[in-house]
Amino acid sequence: MSSSWSDLPPDLLTAILSRLPLPDRFRFSSVCSSWLSASISSPFSPSSPQSPWLLLPHNPMVCPSSVSRFFSVCENKTYKIEQKEGPVSISDCLCIGSSNGWLIVADLCSELHLINPITGSQIDLPSVVSFPFVDAIRDDEGLVSEYIVRICEELPPETFAPDKLRWRGMANVKYKWEPRPEYVEYTTTKVLIFEWKKGTKNWVEIKEQIEDFAPFLGQNTSFCVNLHDCPEIRGNCIYFTDDRIWSYEKCHEVFPDAGIFDLREMSYEPCCAYDLVWKWPPPIWISPSLS
Repeated sequence: MSSSWSDLPPDLLTAILSRLPLPDRFRFSSVCSSWLSASISSPFSPSSPQSPWLLLPHNPMVCPSSVSRFFSVCENKTYKIEQKEGPVSISDCLCIGSSNGWLIVADLCSELHLINPITGSQIDLPSVVSFPFVDAIRDDEGLVSEYIVRICEELPPETFAPDKLRWRGMANVKYKWEPRPEYVEYTTTKVLIFEWKKGTKNWVEIKEQIEDFAPFLGQNTSFCVNLHDCPEIRGNCIYFTDDRIWSYEKCHEVFPDAGIFDLREMSYEPCCAYDLVWKWPPPIWISPSLS
């Protein structure tokens, strides 16, 4: 009796799917119609953590604004994913942060949204005017012409154009930077690691090496990756993107400070620097998810 890959039982296909990284799950669904059905019917519940991806700045010379690019650290490869049509485009948004595979973004009117950049799903968050300190002035057509922000009674209210509220707090920020070659304003030169001690309720600096995991830091919700789950990731290294608020003002002008910091060598190397020539939106780490 002959058999083929398309005749594998559904429970076996589900078990295979649970062991695949996200890119292979997409490839899995392209094998045949029965595998596609198994992929659609099986929730994305990987048995091991997925390797982090870096959401890259939009490059108009490579892909349209409807396409997002992701750099896989483990594969050293860039993926392009077409975004579903929705109320907002990632390429136009300011990314506030990321968590569990979702981006928190502010659109051109400073309204907030959740976007899953892998599936393209979008969720509108409550309007910024739902904050008690934000009021909106609307024109005759009901569109917001400006926002008024009142933080406290001791300070006068601030007025912002609709697309400027999302930048609030980025002026008057003091910073230090080290001169670098053209278009590179600063580069990370030192990293300190602290551990929270429950007993003393203090942060204590860690002097020893961190061999078994790698922190991923930046505008995202910080997380650590176990090297046993992702052996391609390097130990004793910090994977980071720039999370300084002021840097968003200059991200159209200078290269972002994103890369890998080696704690043993106390050295820095850019992460996929050839892709970071394009600077908007600033790169951010995500844990890819289909949920």
